Amino acid sequence: METTKKHHAETIFIGGTPFWAPLVWTNVEKYSSLTFPLQVRAKASESGMHYGVVNSSPKKSNFQYGQYSLLALEDDQEAYPSLDILTATHARDWVREYFKSNFNDDEWDESDLDTTKLLITTIDNTSSGFSPAEFVVSLVSPSGQVSDIDASRGSRVFDSIDLSELLETEFQLDDNISIIVIDDDGEAATLAKSIVENLHFDVKRKLAIIPRPAFEKAALNPELKPKRLYKPSKIKVKKLGVIAAAVALATCGWLGFSYLSQSSADDFFSDPSYWSNIQKQMKAFDDKSDELGSSSKYWDDRTYRNDVLSSFVDSLADNLYTSEEVAYILRYINMTLPVYTSEWELSTLEYENNNFIATYNRIDKGKGVYFMLDEDIFEIDEKDNGIRIEPFFLGDMADVRKYSIIPKISLERQASISKMRSVMRAENAVTDAYADAAYKASKKSLQLINYKHAYANMGFFDKWFLLKGSDTYSEALQVKNGMLKNAIDDVQLAEKAYNEQEKLTLQDRLIIGNKYDFVTMMQLDSFFEWTFPIATSSFPGADAIEEKNKKSKKKKKRKKSAKADTKVSTPYGPSIISYSVTISTQDSENEEGKVKSYGISDMIRLGQMLDKPFVHVDYVNYDRVNEQWEMQIHFFTKTQDYEANVANFTNKDV
Repeated sequence: METTKKHHAETIFIGGTPFWAPLVWTNVEKYSSLTFPLQVRAKASESGMHYGVVNSSPKKSNFQYGQYSLLALEDDQEAYPSLDILTATHARDWVREYFKSNFNDDEWDESDLDTTKLLITTIDNTSSGFSPAEFVVSLVSPSGQVSDIDASRGSRVFDSIDLSELLETEFQLDDNISIIVIDDDGEAATLAKSIVENLHFDVKRKLAIIPRPAFEKAALNPELKPKRLYKPSKIKVKKLGVIAAAVALATCGWLGFSYLSQSSADDFFSDPSYWSNIQKQMKAFDDKSDELGSSSKYWDDRTYRNDVLSSFVDSLADNLYTSEEVAYILRYINMTLPVYTSEWELSTLEYENNNFIATYNRIDKGKGVYFMLDEDIFEIDEKDNGIRIEPFFLGDMADVRKYSIIPKISLERQASISKMRSVMRAENAVTDAYADAAYKASKKSLQLINYKHAYANMGFFDKWFLLKGSDTYSEALQVKNGMLKNAIDDVQLAEKAYNEQEKLTLQDRLIIGNKYDFVTMMQLDSFFEWTFPIATSSFPGADAIEEKNKKSKKKKKRKKSAKADTKVSTPYGPSIISYSVTISTQDSENEEGKVKSYGISDMIRLGQMLDKPFVHVDYVNYDRVNEQWEMQIHFFTKTQDYEANVANFTNKDV
């Protein structure tokens, strides 16, 4: 897509209509309706760009502002309407009409229109019909003041990815927005809806869809077009010189007073120690916000620890029953359910993922009907207070019926997991609050620095002739400095809360499984069959370790060059490893004679042997007919990475 860039503006086409899209809007400090036209005229004369568009607040507005954007047009050059002035002039009315059409009168009022307005439109593609869609955005404040959209880019044109990232970052903490799209602009509507949904805002209230005719009618307003702001005088140079001399003589005393009163403000704004401290504070707040902010792109010690703990605690929820509890519950189910009933036979009992399953098979050549079996089981369910039984599967040939068995017991592991998750939520909340306070303090520091730069860049005419210096800037500086002090107080309170907040730690008994203890059992125990322990998963997972170590390495190299810290080059490994073992009954002979294990009683014996906090049961399959069973477990083992980066993590690490 080609656009015309000339003198701080782009020419774009929307629905075949050309618009000016200014790249730069200049806001006038200390706005006055009397002096504003003179200031704009002076800037137009000074810059050589004699045309422009002007936007100022209504006389009765609570917030007074004045802004302009200059253009270098030839006298005979066609002037196009300004897209930003179009939005500033009509956006509130568009949103009002949208609310009238989509909500009842008692569901909205005029205060709902006091939002930041974003007009998103797809621009006409003038290069190729196969080029991706490009967009232009016009942003105005609730009072109608035009705001720049990432002015440093040098273009008003965005692709969908850049625009989504920009707006989702800009408005992630501010839902006081109304996004406006044209009803037949499908590309813009899809993009806008995606942005609103990603921000978790109410699509119906935040996305205002307006008719194309309403947009086109508003664009015909002649007041949207640039106007001549300055016309060179035809007075002869000699005559102009005489007039200027007379003005200088008449005003020299006033200018002299202005200069004297201004000098103290200049001294204050140029105080090196004051501004050096502000710069250092801003960098410190930026660093703290970055360190505490959640990031999915790379690991540092804090985010690595958080990933380990959150994923590990989540995994615990998959195994709420201890090995002993599993065995005793299976025994209870085995004693409660009939082996034969209504010409059906109980064939297997299973446990997997916190679920107990009983399977009945229809006896060959029998006349058992599944609903008769259901009636028998329902009768047991009504009488028994220890378990709840629910049918959930019927085989394709209706010869297999499965029931879900839900034990009515209180699980110690479930309570422990709930407590760990509660601590994690509280920890994350104070961390986010700390990061947010640091971010806001950084922004307040930047505002103060920008205010200083704005003062330093004021011209002679602004500083002295219009008296826009000492008193006004000193008063405003005190206000902004007070706002920064309040922000710093918030950071200190958030830091105190962060340091005092309980940090989640795992009890060692959850992660002290030893691979070689199970190897010993495999080699010494002749009563059960044991498989060799195999590492099946880790925390963090292997994919995350590979991916995030790449990105962490890049991040750490930058950090290392700045601080010469050799520790940061060490990659992160697994903190906790999960090993899988399968144990089953056996029927064999050894030197001491025949060895046989079978039945629920032997399963209970094994469950008691394995009843350790670091051991978890994955599944059990008990053949009720042959009384043989198989149990798969996994156990957790901590590593050196856990000791270094999780167990030893403290607040001072961030």
